[in-house]
Amino acid sequence: MIVLSVRREYCCAVLTGGFLFSASTFAAPVPGGSLDPLTIPKYVIPLVIPPVMKHTNSDTSYVIAERQFQQQILPGGSWNAFNGRSDAFPPTTIWSYGPASDALPDSSGAGGGKGVAPALNSQFNYPAYTVETLVGQTNTVTWINDLVVDPYACAQADRRKRPVIPACNYLSHLLP
Repeated sequence: MIVLSVRREYCCAVLTGGFLFSASTFAAPVPGGSLDPLTIPKYVIPLVIPPVMKHTNSDTSYVIAERQFQQQILPGGSWNAFNGRSDAFPPTTIWSYGPASDALPDSSGAGGGKGVAPALNSQFNYPAYTVETLVGQTNTVTWINDLVVDPYACAQADRRKRPVIPACNYLSHLLP
């Protein structure tokens, strides 16, 4: 019989079916490294209130794609121009949604970079923009998996030839 002196340890033992694990069992370095959370300044970038996504051809139709791009989620990049700081955290690679007709974000003019959100030229953002409708109104949403190597080159290709075009290969979404 194991007697636990701390209530937290007892809870952990119960939740794991009676098995006790040490913290080192689950501790493994993250591939590519990780950041010390104490080095990230808190509350220096604004919280995003997602605006309404633009419609395609009518008030009731959306064509929404999911794409991979980068966004300045941590302080730094384009946020430095906004808040007058000089943080050096790089953009984070993310997957998010936006209108299929929008270009990849380009915040070069705001201190960010090409392919980096938030940017004025694109609604691709995290969190994604909202879809609004009225009660009793039917909307049509077409979802596009644009998680491909090059979504713009792929969009220009003939649909029948896409399976053999390298730009249209889907991105791997499984971690090693």
